[in-house]
Amino acid sequence: MNKNKDKIRKLRISKKNSEEALSTHRKLLFAFSHEIRNPLNSIIGNLDLVLFKDMSDELREMVENIRLCSEMLVQYINSTLDVGKNEIGALDIKPTPISIHEAILFIWKITSQLMKSKGIQASVKVSKKIPPVLSLDVHRFIQILMNLIGNSIKFTESGSINIKVMWIEKPQVDPECFDPQPFDEINEGVFEKNEHVSFLNETIGNYTEKKYYSIDLRDKDFHIQHLQNPTHLTKGILKIIIKDTGCGMKQSDVENLFKQFHQFTDDHLKRKVGTGLGLYITKEIIEKMNGKVEAYSKEGKGSAFVFCIPTVYTPL
Repeated sequence: MNKNKDKIRKLRISKKNSEEALSTHRKLLFAFSHEIRNPLNSIIGNLDLVLFKDMSDELREMVENIRLCSEMLVQYINSTLDVGKNEIGALDIKPTPISIHEAILFIWKITSQLMKSKGIQASVKVSKKIPPVLSLDVHRFIQILMNLIGNSIKFTESGSINIKVMWIEKPQVDPECFDPQPFDEINEGVFEKNEHVSFLNETIGNYTEKKYYSIDLRDKDFHIQHLQNPTHLTKGILKIIIKDTGCGMKQSDVENLFKQFHQFTDDHLKRKVGTGLGLYITKEIIEKMNGKVEAYSKEGKGSAFVFCIPTVYTPL
């Protein structure tokens, strides 16, 4: 009996020491992230000023790439800090009227440069049914997409990353919003077919046009045209699919992907990759927005992230 009591006592002491060590490491991580964010923001501000100067096209492209990479770093740091906020219940969502199309273009300008530098083919398709102004937290929306697209860039060495932005006329997210599913033996054919036919023409009034507009890496200065305001209050689901041809994941990794500090093992590089915080906080933010995110993957084929967020058209 005394031996058992001694073992229990030692286990309790060990658990307490581990919890204290973890708490110290977290505090150090969050403090470091907070301190490094300020000089990074200063770097971005100064780079913006430099871009107003006359310079060669080659030098301008280099400065723009530095700025874009700095922007990505800020997003990663923000995700780390948000983990701390979430643990104390201070992670807030502040929806305001935003142009969803301008937000997509902002994210595209940042992420497309990173894809281009790796030689990855990429495109984004945006449904013309999406109202031009939606009620969303623009900071959180950008954070979500930067984390998910950044994750795809990280694990895709060749091939493509394709993003699709859709509008589902439903008041709330349900399982049907995620059908058909990619990398599913039953639904894969349907999913691929939907990807193929998404640009079929549809008749609107007296004219015919494509259902989506598309941007790819060849589009340097893309301008959105022919967007019309809905004639009535419109509620719906903003659905976004990010599909890549990366290394893919085991099912065990998919199941643990959104857990805090879970690191995906890249078998090709033989090392753990990432901090294990970006996808965790992404899921937390999406759920705080009354949405849901799912991950799908197949080893050697790639991965796909699908998230759905309920929102409403908000005229300015």
